[in-house]
Amino acid sequence: MAEVVAAVALVGSVTSAIGQSQSGRAEQQAYEMRARVAEMEAQDFESQAELEKISTDFESQRLRQKMAATQGAQRAAAAASGVGLSGSTQQVIARSAEEQELDALMLRFGGMSRQLGRERSAQLARLNASSLRAEGSVARAQAKSRAFSSLLTGTAGAIGGYYSMGGKIGRETFGIK
Repeated sequence: MAEVVAAVALVGSVTSAIGQSQSGRAEQQAYEMRARVAEMEAQDFESQAELEKISTDFESQRLRQKMAATQGAQRAAAAASGVGLSGSTQQVIARSAEEQELDALMLRFGGMSRQLGRERSAQLARLNASSLRAEGSVARAQAKSRAFSSLLTGTAGAIGGYYSMGGKIGRETFGIK
């Protein structure tokens, strides 16, 4: 009878240890899935940053082309009206060019700011992915530790129960009276 009780106790502790180990593996897999999602988010942010750069470069170039056309039209209008390109006329054209260049620089600054924001978001998403993977590894290690502890506790309990019920196999094997 003592042997049956000890065997059932051992089976129970082994079953518990297997369950804890599988639970740890499943938890680690869940963290890994979340890490993959974070990696995909990082890639998405990086793509957005690249598109922002391309868009900003294009818009900046387009604005500068418009600026050149405007300056050409201003010079042509001044020449057609018989006004020389010196003095106040030149100052007006130069001031207009400065304002347009400031607009181009502000456009570029805004685009670079958005690009850097997306790159920062990508970095944070990658850090999150690394953190999730580390948490998954810790969860799995903790589950293994709990499983091993269950085995030790269950084995000790089975042996103690066996002896308390008068079991003799262990005593005879180890020469205990």
